[in-house]
Amino acid sequence: MADRSRRLAKRRGSIIVLVAVIFVAVLVMAGLVIDLGVSYMRSAKLQNAADSAAFAAATLLPIQTATSEGLIRRAEAEAMVRDYVLKNGDIADEVVGIDFEDIFTDDKEGPLYTSVRVRLQRQVNFLFGPIIGLDSKTTSRHAKVRVEAVIGDQKIAPLGISLDRRNATVAGESVAITFDTHDEEVINGNFGSLDLDGGGGGATEFFDDYVNGYDQDIIFNDPSHLVEGQTGVLLGKAKTAFETRYEACTHFPSQGGCTVDHYVASCPRIIIIVIHQRVTDNPPHRYLPLGYAPYILQAFEDKSLFVAPLTLHVKVGKSLPLTDMTYDFGLLRNRLVE
Repeated sequence: MADRSRRLAKRRGSIIVLVAVIFVAVLVMAGLVIDLGVSYMRSAKLQNAADSAAFAAATLLPIQTATSEGLIRRAEAEAMVRDYVLKNGDIADEVVGIDFEDIFTDDKEGPLYTSVRVRLQRQVNFLFGPIIGLDSKTTSRHAKVRVEAVIGDQKIAPLGISLDRRNATVAGESVAITFDTHDEEVINGNFGSLDLDGGGGGATEFFDDYVNGYDQDIIFNDPSHLVEGQTGVLLGKAKTAFETRYEACTHFPSQGGCTVDHYVASCPRIIIIVIHQRVTDNPPHRYLPLGYAPYILQAFEDKSLFVAPLTLHVKVGKSLPLTDMTYDFGLLRNRLVE
């Protein structure tokens, strides 16, 4: 009987030891799960920091690669990256690299960086990991944002400006779109009004598209998809439509509303105009659309609409990387590509 009691006691002792070992193992596993969860959360936060920093720096793109102005803008972009990392992380974040990439050569500005990549890393210290000899883990994340030319999903004004005229416009200079049928520009086929849907146009359609924007896509650089000029005299509708959009601005009331020096991107004074090349010598004139360009309404005087070119970054819209065929006319979108 005594031997049996000793065997039972010994067995109970073995079970207690086994339970203790299992309990410790479970605690260790639970601790490791907690460590891995914390590591995942901090990795996600680091990715958000990289994304935010890359988008912030991309607002300065495109950046000239080899000019003093380009060097200044790169320094500004790098400062913005570090500022956004600090806002979205803590002092443990480390900026491993800020890389400017994807060079596009513009006819006027030369080689340009069109993307920025931000590389970050953070060391995550484990609370339970040291039990099994795992003290910490280094997490790395990156984000790449590229500036692209917008080619669709925009509300377009039924107005056009020739590529030659666009290229001849000096920075800060206004452009006049005339509606006087006796003007030499009009006689030569540079009348500013366009029939964007090809349905024959007309004053009512022109006015509606001018005020509200034509919301269908236009195919660029395709000779089989040309745009015709509007027929008829649209001076009255053009002036009324200008006044409607110009007076709808509610920004900067003490400064007369949005101007080329200060504006809100969504302001009705900002219009998207088609840049084109005329392909016919005689009326009815037809045009090859090349791209979109943002302009701001300034005045309507002497049968002409005066607008000033802008560089505008929009948040949505179909876009393509800057190439010779996408024709960057200042309507840009920053897109996360990595």
